[in-house]
Amino acid sequence: MLQPGSISGAANARRNAARAARRRGAALLIVLWVSVAAGALFFASTKGFVAEIRREKASLDAVRAEAAARAGIEKARYILATLQPATDTPTPLSTLDEVDSFAGTDLEGAHYFLLDEASGDPAPALGLVDPAGRLNLNTASAAQIEALPNMTGDLAAAIVDFRDSDDNPLPYGAESAFYLGLPQPYRARNAAFTNLSELLLVRGMTPAILYGEDRNLNGILDPNENDGAQSFPPDNPDGILDRGLYPFITISSSSPARPAGTEVVNLNTDSLDSITSALGSRLSSEGMYRLMRSIYPNGTRRARRTLTSLGDLVRSFPDFATGALKADLATIFKYSTVSQNATAQGLVNVNTAPQEVLRTLPSVDDSLATAIIAERDAGGHDFSTVCWLLDVPGVTWDIFAPLVPLTSVASNLYVADCVGMSADGAVSSRIWASIDTSASGMTVTAIGTCDCIGKPVDFTTAQEAGWIGQ
Repeated sequence: MLQPGSISGAANARRNAARAARRRGAALLIVLWVSVAAGALFFASTKGFVAEIRREKASLDAVRAEAAARAGIEKARYILATLQPATDTPTPLSTLDEVDSFAGTDLEGAHYFLLDEASGDPAPALGLVDPAGRLNLNTASAAQIEALPNMTGDLAAAIVDFRDSDDNPLPYGAESAFYLGLPQPYRARNAAFTNLSELLLVRGMTPAILYGEDRNLNGILDPNENDGAQSFPPDNPDGILDRGLYPFITISSSSPARPAGTEVVNLNTDSLDSITSALGSRLSSEGMYRLMRSIYPNGTRRARRTLTSLGDLVRSFPDFATGALKADLATIFKYSTVSQNATAQGLVNVNTAPQEVLRTLPSVDDSLATAIIAERDAGGHDFSTVCWLLDVPGVTWDIFAPLVPLTSVASNLYVADCVGMSADGAVSSRIWASIDTSASGMTVTAIGTCDCIGKPVDFTTAQEAGWIGQ
């Protein structure tokens, strides 16, 4: 039989044991909470650390992409400085290997690509842009502008009115009186356009007309440009890229106004002896006779005639454009000039211009523009003067003569449109620069970021084009 004291002691022991168990449980619970809190804090700090690493990588990739784009601009200057002239090709740039010359890969974690004007093909193009292959809106006539794709007479007149120096509107044009009446008024520029975006200020111009469906300005029909209203930009899913006006126009172009070399004579200002010395041994007797008759229609003892362009030679003697005399005409074009200026603005380079630009020239319709490009692509000509146009079927002397003062075969100005891209393609930077080849050191006359929306080239596209190794 148990004693009462023994019962009380056992109860106390149980109570003490329960209290100890509760204390251990509480301590364990505290330890668990501390562990959970520490884990959560570690996870949060680790997540923040990872996010910070990602931000730093993105910043570094952005720096690398921009540096690569600028490296591409410098590569373009080097290419132009070392480019060898070639008379048997429309442009010496066509003789270069595209990838080796215009793409740079693995540049300390980045790549660059110098983009040329692709023509709606699935694959992008590499190279440099020749603005003289476009129509210069600061010098072109309203008739030339109206011949551009999707252009109207009203819009062409409004473009000329916006850039000319007066406030007198052309028929169907628009001057400051119209723009000052808008809800957000402004004046017509009444001076040369400084960038193509200013065209959006012109009455009737819209982003759809200027850029078409190609809002990233890469000349490629991207998926988002062929899906209707599903994504930006607005487009018609017809499988054909509407490029708008953008690839056919410029606001700055420059071409040589006289042939290169020291033996060039000015038919308007140099002496008869200088002209005879420079050309007498190079021309046939018949060619020299006709040249002298063009300059001195009333004899060498009378006043000389001032030629407005070398096309006047053909106006004087149409057979200069036919038969054996064509070789004499080409020689005259190669070694003479009628201009005192070294450069000319707004001439269309017939060696690089696409059909849409060629058809802005007088008497050149779609059929003749197609024939010019076919003859150009076939080769086999001396492309150093515009006289090769006389071999194009359909180009007669009376078509050729008006083309001479409006055309050229070379450019003093190139645009380097360069995309810099991080090694994984996640970050890109696009920079353009105008490079003047007539200035010493291949001077960059203007530089800026491209006026476009979206990436021009993604990593997969660059791989598929063979620009980046798989």
